[in-house]
Amino acid sequence: MPDIHGAQGAERFTGTWWLPSEPRRRRGGVLIAQDDGQIRLELDGALSAQPRRSHVDEQVDYELVRGRVGIGDFTLYKCSDMGMSYQGITPTRQTLHVQIAIDGLRASSVNDLAFDAANIEIDLLHEWARRSKAAGNPVWKSYKNDPHGRQRFVYDPVPKLSMTAHDIQIDLIPGITVGGPVGHLNMDTWHIFHVDLAQPLPLEDWHDLILRPLQNFVSFVSDQAAWINKVRVSHSARLVGPPSQRYPAPATVYGYWAKKDKERADNLTPSSFLVNFDDVVRVFERVLSNWLRLSRSFKDALTLFFGPRYAERMYLELSFLMLAQALEVFHRTKYPTGTMIPPDEYEEIRKSLIKNTPRAHKDLISARLTRGNDPFYKTRIMDLIRYAGPAVSKLVGQRPDRWANDVKNTRNDLTHWNPVREGIEPGTQEFFDLQRQALILMKTILLRELGFSADECARVLANNRIYRNARGPVWA
Repeated sequence: MPDIHGAQGAERFTGTWWLPSEPRRRRGGVLIAQDDGQIRLELDGALSAQPRRSHVDEQVDYELVRGRVGIGDFTLYKCSDMGMSYQGITPTRQTLHVQIAIDGLRASSVNDLAFDAANIEIDLLHEWARRSKAAGNPVWKSYKNDPHGRQRFVYDPVPKLSMTAHDIQIDLIPGITVGGPVGHLNMDTWHIFHVDLAQPLPLEDWHDLILRPLQNFVSFVSDQAAWINKVRVSHSARLVGPPSQRYPAPATVYGYWAKKDKERADNLTPSSFLVNFDDVVRVFERVLSNWLRLSRSFKDALTLFFGPRYAERMYLELSFLMLAQALEVFHRTKYPTGTMIPPDEYEEIRKSLIKNTPRAHKDLISARLTRGNDPFYKTRIMDLIRYAGPAVSKLVGQRPDRWANDVKNTRNDLTHWNPVREGIEPGTQEFFDLQRQALILMKTILLRELGFSADECARVLANNRIYRNARGPVWA
């Protein structure tokens, strides 16, 4: 069990630690898992005899470190030496930065770090799910044989939601916790994702293929920055318990992607969310399977889209640039063969231009003409506005082409510096409006990819507070 009293905002695990290759050389120490996802191991003495370094600043890494805390096992993955204290030539203290710590696993090699099931807690998942008609809730209820006037405070559950695709099953499971001091009863509801895989997945791949897509899904539908709070993994071949009731041994994972120090989202209302839970329940399997597809096929565009949301105190200009890039990368990914004129016609023009170019400049002209038939940035934005439908075309006024031109010019001002600016000046109200509307464009095309029609997008967005505040023509 962690000692949570030793440091505010951290869990501390005091035990003995060693390398799998040197099981007899054990050191006492404390593993500290901060609420912001940072993990470090503070050791009494050195974990091992220091390897010879080619230079003094060379990084010392340990792929695996084993630990024992009470009667429980720990495995630390990817540890880096942060510094050593000495008394004379004897090391007295060593600090390691730990990328991932696993409570409840005894691993002998990296091959043991593979799992085929997990429970994943994401902070905003419950906030999003519980504010709906489709969510389970504690209610007062009378039963047929109860005395007249008697009511019981019970949890009225709803069936779990499931998605199965690509050898993966994801369930959205509701539940309750009951507790409180003597004479009082506290009943809290919760929602978690439960993931089952057909084959074990290496730990390093869990973040890119499972954890980050689910984190981004909750962030997208809730329209807030969502953080992973807790991950418990298991492997169907590692069983514990009595012979008649064997079950996969659970292990808790502490990682750089986890964050528990975020303020509670107590002021959220249904209008705070991009998509309400009720709109997703009826098409949960389709929406979530499409989101996993998006997370694979549009990974670069999504990274640019979510980057500003998770960053703290980012300059507004950088936020706009990442959004402008996200729109372009999305279009390039969705329409990889898009051109301005038919490819065969352009090829004839390209060959003719190169043929009539002086030899000294052929390489320069040839390189520039290679992508000369790619759609212009403004053309890409116009394509996306048409794909998004009336929710965006009405948002940006009667002249979407003029709005797309402002996005293009503002992006060019910040990318290709020129003393004469053609776009919207950063810091002005017009710039804030432009960025907000570009953000809504990106959200709408992602909704389209999830399977919502253009009309459904307009209906869903009409309930969103940010969208309502952004309504109105950009130009008089």
